[in-house]
Amino acid sequence: KESDSKNTNPNKTSSSNKLLQQQPRRQPKLGILLIDHGSKRQKSNEFLESIASSYQSHWNDILNDYDGSGSSTSENNNSKSPKGSNNTKSEATPSKKVAGAVVVRAAHMEIAPPSIPTVLRSLL
Repeated sequence: KESDSKNTNPNKTSSSNKLLQQQPRRQPKLGILLIDHGSKRQKSNEFLESIASSYQSHWNDILNDYDGSGSSTSENNNSKSPKGSNNTKSEATPSKKVAGAVVVRAAHMEIAPPSIPTVLRSLL
């Protein structure tokens, strides 16, 4: 019986590996969830939303300056180019590797939507 427990179905393993290889790899992302208690006052709840929006903008600005090679595009664009050369790299266009790599959301513990579980599900 000991040999039975060690035997694995090679077809099952290889088919699982094939499925994994066929699925497109998802780009890793960082999800940041800002949480407050929640309030009956709408303005209080909107305040957390505005902080999340500002923080998302902050991360977008950082990532827009990052070209994925370990240096910022502004550092790369500061190099002197010969006259008439056309530098097509735009500081406003992030690398595909970092575009959307950080997602910032807000949730409330109770009283007001969205709830923590709802937002966590949306981040997955």
